[in-house]
Amino acid sequence: MFNDVIPLNIKVAGQASFVHLPGHELDPEAYADDRLNVYVDHAFRHYKQVLLNTPDVWRWFAERKILLTHELIETFSLGFADRTLCKDYRREKGRRSEIVRGAWQVLGLLKPSGHQYFHGDVVVPIYDDQAHIVGAYGRRVSPEQRPGHVYHHHWYNGDATFFNRSALSPCDRVILCKSPIEALTLLSAGFTNVIATMGIFSFGHHHLAELDRIRPTEVVLAFDNSDTGNHVAGMVAQALDAYEIPCLRLPLPRNKDINAFVHGYDDHVPELERIIDAAFPYQQTYENLVRR
Repeated sequence: MFNDVIPLNIKVAGQASFVHLPGHELDPEAYADDRLNVYVDHAFRHYKQVLLNTPDVWRWFAERKILLTHELIETFSLGFADRTLCKDYRREKGRRSEIVRGAWQVLGLLKPSGHQYFHGDVVVPIYDDQAHIVGAYGRRVSPEQRPGHVYHHHWYNGDATFFNRSALSPCDRVILCKSPIEALTLLSAGFTNVIATMGIFSFGHHHLAELDRIRPTEVVLAFDNSDTGNHVAGMVAQALDAYEIPCLRLPLPRNKDINAFVHGYDDHVPELERIIDAAFPYQQTYENLVRR
């Protein structure tokens, strides 16, 4: 639905286009097989190990009311990308290192310059039903010094649907957040029926197909209460209504998202319980469109 909408503060990457090598008859589908998943898994295991040993990033999570534990890191393979991914694979170390770096460049985890795509980011992988990493969300944790102020990175290695997709089952209700960081805030507060897309503009046909397949009883939209958040929420609600999936809206304060909302409370869990209980039926209507 919003796959082609890319705001200026978001970068998107994925696998490089297939290149036909002279003298070789290679099937592009066979080229992007499980062999590349080995390099993906290796990179994300490295990110996870870095996070385990970076206390400053733990404090960044704490500021967003995310209680980071070893169990949470293992469950969701959370990570942090510093400068060390390629330290064992420098160019001068020979052919093996070149192959590894080349695979990461094909995957989009390294830029053509050789620098990391996720450098300086908290990294949250997204899995498919075969336990393969098919995407990842990166959120920069330090102030951006370069022009453009890019804080969000979306990386695709397939049809990435939802973060925490194991929460998707025929149930009474599922809470849909715009990003994994907000979903982690709710998960840390004890709400387990939480899923997330990679960003507010990333909801697409594959997300809709997944919800149609699972058929949750209700979907609660936990998008921020801003002009953009309300516009996107209306579009998603309209799509869900077409599939006869009831939709509710979380009554967040004006111009606040989940993380901004909980920041103002020492004991934020009762406040989250209050607004989740207050979720109201939501449909896209002509009146809503006119108001915008």
